[in-house]
Amino acid sequence: MWRFSLKSIDIRKGMRTDGAVSPAPPMMKSRDTEVSGFLVGEEVLVNVHHRVLQRLTHGVDRQSHTVRLGATEMRLLAYLLLHANGKVATYNKILTTVWVHAGLVPSYPRLCRVMQGVNSKLSQLGLSNAFIHTVRNQGCCIEGYVITPVHGGIKEPLSPVNTGRMDVEL
Repeated sequence: MWRFSLKSIDIRKGMRTDGAVSPAPPMMKSRDTEVSGFLVGEEVLVNVHHRVLQRLTHGVDRQSHTVRLGATEMRLLAYLLLHANGKVATYNKILTTVWVHAGLVPSYPRLCRVMQGVNSKLSQLGLSNAFIHTVRNQGCCIEGYVITPVHGGIKEPLSPVNTGRMDVEL
């Protein structure tokens, strides 16, 4: 039986070493369509598979801003966007899902550091530096934003990451 989690790359790697030839299970599913990212408000796209945050621009400003997240940062953000949008995700559930299922040693101080890193990177795109906030002695929560799952495949980031090129059409 497949255990669906936020570590699709690790699942695929494990399947290859076990000799499996069928495709890996999708990372997240909703209504039989793979969720490949999220739209935060109307201006920030979270591309889960490429671990990229992108501020979408409108009008004549063609330059978009992109930020790359680390693997643990993206697992944390994706988990919270799925499970803590307007409700509290407990520390134990977060640590189990984001750290233990990825084969990492969980710790509360590490969770705090990763959460601060994600908040810092989101603030670079114009979101609150308290996008993910703590609920004392309970867990973490995201409030005040409309989170929309993006279904289907996001094959590539919408613009190059850290290359300085600006010739990509949105």
